[in-house]
Amino acid sequence: MEEISSGVSFKYGNGNSKTSKFCAEFYFDSKGIPIIFLWLGLKNNKSDRISRARIWTDWQGNALLEGYVPSGIGEKITSYKKLISNRIEKLHTIINREQKMLYTTDLKYIWQYCKDSNRVKRKLNNNEPIVYEEYKLLEIDIERYAVGMKRYVVFDFGDYEPLNGFVDVALEKWRKRL
Repeated sequence: MEEISSGVSFKYGNGNSKTSKFCAEFYFDSKGIPIIFLWLGLKNNKSDRISRARIWTDWQGNALLEGYVPSGIGEKITSYKKLISNRIEKLHTIINREQKMLYTTDLKYIWQYCKDSNRVKRKLNNNEPIVYEEYKLLEIDIERYAVGMKRYVVFDFGDYEPLNGFVDVALEKWRKRL
């Protein structure tokens, strides 16, 4: 396995052409923050066909497969993560207010939260990749604001995937392609 460096990334694998076989990549965004990409199976790592997968990690061994990105950092994933992050921040502001009253403008955020959380739960049921911010969205408890809903349930997604597990799978898939 070779290390191939460019201006913004370090790739690990063989070759530097169209027939290259890569295993991993550390890509540095404009702020210098590393983003991990591993070549994993499609369909949330269930398929034999592989593609470049964006991996979130807390650098403590926990990881999530966030989606598949053929090149770059995945602008759609990055902008979506920012959007969800902003919505989470707004919901926390609503929930943590001293006066426990709901303003008319808050209703659109709560309605959007319901739509977002349902979409995330559908993704989980279909074994689709989930970004870290979507998991954080599911941890929000807005039960006291769930007016007219039958017993709102906070979703418990369980544990994260181990980062070592993703790396092992990527190495195994890379060895098979040699």
